[in-house]
Amino acid sequence: MSATLADVFGDGTTQDATSITIPKSNFVQYGLTPSASNNPQALFFCIVRQASVFLTESRRADNRAVQPVTVTLSGRDALEDISGTQEYVARGVFYVIQYKPVILPDMNVDYMDV
Repeated sequence: MSATLADVFGDGTTQDATSITIPKSNFVQYGLTPSASNNPQALFFCIVRQASVFLTESRRADNRAVQPVTVTLSGRDALEDISGTQEYVARGVFYVIQYKPVILPDMNVDYMDV
């Protein structure tokens, strides 16, 4: 089964020929407080994080023909804030992987005969 807009971006997501609309309320669970001036980096993170919920490697294993992309949170760690204030920030590392079919040339294994 192919993913829907709601599967990948959350409920209420719509698209037309020129744009996609994603309700910011879908991202509250990731710490976003929706406002007219949200930080673009925070919005990007929320979109990637939301996609990682549905576009998993295990789901792709069941739907290889219809899911050519996976998003994986590979881990988290803590880093000291560079300002030296002893505040720490969490860092999440995501991998976005695109799978593309390739056609391999015919293999002639005769040369392997010894």
